[in-house]
Amino acid sequence: MANESVPMGPWDQNPGDWNVLELNDEEWPGFARVEIKRANKWDDKKAKGSHGGERELAGVDCAPVKITIHFWTSEQYERLKELMPTIEPIPGKKKLDAIKIGHAVASFRNVKSITIDEVSGPTYGAGELGTLHIEATEHRPPDTKKATGTAKGGGGGSKATSTNSRCAELKREMNEARRHASQVEKEISRARSDYYGPTGGGDELNKEKARDNFNNTMRSLEQERDGALQRTDAAARQMNSLNCPQNPPSENPKVTNP
Repeated sequence: MANESVPMGPWDQNPGDWNVLELNDEEWPGFARVEIKRANKWDDKKAKGSHGGERELAGVDCAPVKITIHFWTSEQYERLKELMPTIEPIPGKKKLDAIKIGHAVASFRNVKSITIDEVSGPTYGAGELGTLHIEATEHRPPDTKKATGTAKGGGGGSKATSTNSRCAELKREMNEARRHASQVEKEISRARSDYYGPTGGGDELNKEKARDNFNNTMRSLEQERDGALQRTDAAARQMNSLNCPQNPPSENPKVTNP
């Protein structure tokens, strides 16, 4: 799942959507937590002996990004080893460039790519849960348009998003939800295959428990799939209401991801 759009609903409604991380379009195993903090740079201007003062915006810092990945199976561990060169190439053999990031939190904060500062781990904690830590910084080339100056009043606000920008956003949401539904459908097929496979539903001495586990898993997966399909339909309806073209233009066609 490429989280290029913010999942609908809070964590308790679509928890899986907030756990998936993609770096350079490769999905990383386990579940990921992403933390982003962005700071404004202000110049404080105050005359000696006066009360109060003015603040002039001098720019916006690139946001520090903290990524924590938890994993617990040997398959996830092996997949992590395969993906590590993305964030930690062999020194001297390949240049480490900016990396495209896909995660619900990154989308919420409008962070599209990062540069890696530090990687630590993996470490193991209670219950043999493995953890990998990644420290990064938002990659955002300098903008030629200045948005600095003395702060004024308190009634300002951003302009409404243009129709083209909204269409592009809805297109991404629809494609993401559709792909998520397809991936969950594959998980449903695998679960059915495992249950009805040669083992005949698990341990012969505990078939009832195996059947209950299977039914619970199927209910959870089907709810997740149906939710993704509902998000697909919702995005499509909004696109129709805005008369969006089939392939809406990019929000910023001059910017390309690394």
